[in-house]
Amino acid sequence: MHSALRLACWSAGVLTRGTLWAQAGDHGAFRGTVVDVVTKRPVTGASLAVGNQLVQRTDSNGQFRFAFLSTGQYLVHVHFLGYEDATERIAVRADSETYRRFALTPLPAILREVVISERVDVVPQRLVDAYNRAAKANGFFFNRRDIEQLNARDFQTLLNRIPTVSANDRGITFQRCQAGLGAQHPEQQQAKVQLWIDGYRVSGRNPTETVNDILRTIHPASIELIEVYTGVARIPAEFLEDACAVIVIWTRRF
Repeated sequence: MHSALRLACWSAGVLTRGTLWAQAGDHGAFRGTVVDVVTKRPVTGASLAVGNQLVQRTDSNGQFRFAFLSTGQYLVHVHFLGYEDATERIAVRADSETYRRFALTPLPAILREVVISERVDVVPQRLVDAYNRAAKANGFFFNRRDIEQLNARDFQTLLNRIPTVSANDRGITFQRCQAGLGAQHPEQQQAKVQLWIDGYRVSGRNPTETVNDILRTIHPASIELIEVYTGVARIPAEFLEDACAVIVIWTRRF
């Protein structure tokens, strides 16, 4: 009786360990570094998206690591303010670690003249469309000069100047949206209030990261222009995807 029991326990233990080994064998890791292609210095805080779900930011050394990925092919997208996005397909193999080094290219600053309220402003080429939208006055806009004059040290200072918008340490609320940007229902708010940075939508990629969380990582002094659209009727078509309100940020090119 005891021998049979010991044999059964031993068999169960072998089966369990074998199952775990089999599971571990179906996964691998992916790590790497993100650097500036010109200076070769690490890029801190760059966003990496692996597939459609996993999102991570680089550390102070420009490094990242996804520790437990199922084997297979993945499309990796790298984004950082002021740089061209990088995209590459990688293969994750069982019980191995894939390494990639991403070298991001700084975006050039090309200037164009735009007429706003009978005043001619010289603006970067990439912001011509944004300033043309500002001339139509469908939204609320803060340029670099506005931010400096207001001495804005956070986004609350700017957003609280917009009617129907309320901002505090807990989050940001657009009255025309069913939900604000608080932490109680992040999946709901991210589907309604969208945040775009340098033409790239950054909200909704990480279900645990709210729009307010992302804004805390950006200092107003690094901003060239902000567009805010408080209702669906005001949102330009290019930003209308699943949104009742939109914040569009364009960063400075130092």
